[in-house]
Amino acid sequence: MYIDVFASVLASAPEKIGVLIGSSVPCYPSSMLITVEISEQFAARAADLGLSPEAYALEILAATASNEAIEAGWITEAERRAADIDSGKVTLTSWEQIEQRLRQRIAS
Repeated sequence: MYIDVFASVLASAPEKIGVLIGSSVPCYPSSMLITVEISEQFAARAADLGLSPEAYALEILAATASNEAIEAGWITEAERRAADIDSGKVTLTSWEQIEQRLRQRIAS
């Protein structure tokens, strides 16, 4: 699992590999193998920060993403959600229905 998380960060932000493992030495990920040792260092660094490896990976990705990339991602997600609604794949729930369910949960 840690290797998958590490590999996804490496693929999207290879210039940050030194940050991932707390290294001050520049690393060149295209010429290095992802090893269990590095993934363990990644997990240990995440734990030092009080984060899961997945949360640590997201922090790094968010820090390295451009505003344009983030905005493009949200636009894509909004379009996907709109298409799901239009196609009937998902149904919307009114605020009144949500409020009623919440009141029922609180009452029980």
